[in-house]
Amino acid sequence: MPGIPKSRGCQVCKRRKVKCDETWPSCGQCTRIKTDCPGPTKLFKFINKTTDGAPRVENADSTAVSRPSSPMVYMRKVRYSNVNDAAAGYGRLQMTLPRGNPTTVADRVGLRLASTLERGPAEVVTTFMGYLPEIPKRIAESPCLRDSVDLFCTAWAGFRSQRPRKPLLAMPQYGKLLRSLQKALTNGETHQIETLAAMTLLERTARLFDLNSESLNFHLKGIRQVFVQKTLPNPDDQLDVKLTNEVHALLLRDWPGSSEDMTVLTPAQKEALSQCASSQLSNLESRPFLESDIMVLYTCAEKFIKLLANFQQVLRNPEKMEVASSVRRGLHEMKNEGRQAAADSLARWIEDGAIKEILDPAFVTGKRYQISSMYLIGLYHAMVMCQLIPLSVLHHLDVMCGTQDSTVIDESRQVGAEMWKMMPAIKSLEPVIAIIMMDGACMSYEFADERGREYVLETILDIDSSVGRYPKEKESLRGAVMDRIRLLTGRNLDQPIQGLVLS
Repeated sequence: MPGIPKSRGCQVCKRRKVKCDETWPSCGQCTRIKTDCPGPTKLFKFINKTTDGAPRVENADSTAVSRPSSPMVYMRKVRYSNVNDAAAGYGRLQMTLPRGNPTTVADRVGLRLASTLERGPAEVVTTFMGYLPEIPKRIAESPCLRDSVDLFCTAWAGFRSQRPRKPLLAMPQYGKLLRSLQKALTNGETHQIETLAAMTLLERTARLFDLNSESLNFHLKGIRQVFVQKTLPNPDDQLDVKLTNEVHALLLRDWPGSSEDMTVLTPAQKEALSQCASSQLSNLESRPFLESDIMVLYTCAEKFIKLLANFQQVLRNPEKMEVASSVRRGLHEMKNEGRQAAADSLARWIEDGAIKEILDPAFVTGKRYQISSMYLIGLYHAMVMCQLIPLSVLHHLDVMCGTQDSTVIDESRQVGAEMWKMMPAIKSLEPVIAIIMMDGACMSYEFADERGREYVLETILDIDSSVGRYPKEKESLRGAVMDRIRLLTGRNLDQPIQGLVLS
């Protein structure tokens, strides 16, 4: 490389272009021609100074070679006689002191998670895992949390690489995590917040990155058992507060069954959950117009699980007309509450500039929403789902009872169009987040006209192109969409009840 000396020979020998034997203090060539030998070549001299240029004061007993404590180093080019030194002078360069290598597995995994967060899954954290930034400093306290983070980072890297992905079951990190979780649960670590964090992160990893979601119900069952038995959350522990909020929303949405649902909590637990929700909401970018909206969603989610369980009783025994009438009343109340909450919230958000309605004649509805916050996209999506799913169940009840209510179909189409206006904003999210919100697209498909159905299919294919959860052919995709509708509305009696997306 130009400018880099190839030997330590003295400058006299280099100018004469003869080989220096490097026998200092005076090399053989300089002794022979009787000249002073300048010694080994040193093109640069490091001057130990502070960052402001002042000479550093050294102790009398300091060693000859001292390591600068500042990353700023000054360099001076040395002048030699009979050499053109017009270019010689002082230079200044910034040097970065090397980082110490992580010495433990926990350090390496924590560094990997921090690096993963820096590279960009902000939408995953904002929408699904607000507790994730709190985890690196807790990894060393729990082997199962360390292994759960390792699995998440590996799955995320595999997704971003765009290479064919393995199921989580085929990944060695998955087996290692299950072993460390089993050890934690049998060694009395069940009620530690790090254990719950490891289990929740495993569920999220499976939901986001696993092509086969059959294991989700097993993860949810384990999370529920730990969550309802844990001590009340510590308001001074941010990991505990954030994890409590997200696990509560997760189980309200997804816990399958009515006999052990998440609404069966003690008054002390409910009060603690309320305090955690209020604490976290105060830190969100969309404050102050979110807290009442989220409370409406929680109320709808609690009602919805019970209504679907009763609806399935009617499906199994159509003669239970009293139960059918009760379900119909409850669904009407739920969708009316959801419609009112969505209308009020949308008006506030538009007034505050958080959502803008854009005229777009080329769009399927002629208008679309521009939404400033990823959190608001998920929140409004949930509010619209609070209307779409009850409307679909109401229509199916009408068919079973031999009555046809055209207003239900008309309202379903109007609400479906509202879902479509969100799709451009949803498509701007990370595909692993956007594909989960395709439940809304599926629900809008049932009562759409031909143009609307085509738009739904194209949207799903576009978002799923890098995820791979839906069929690639439209004919197969139509069947998959209808299967998803039956699952979300409780009409598939062979599968557990699904709930509303709250997080």
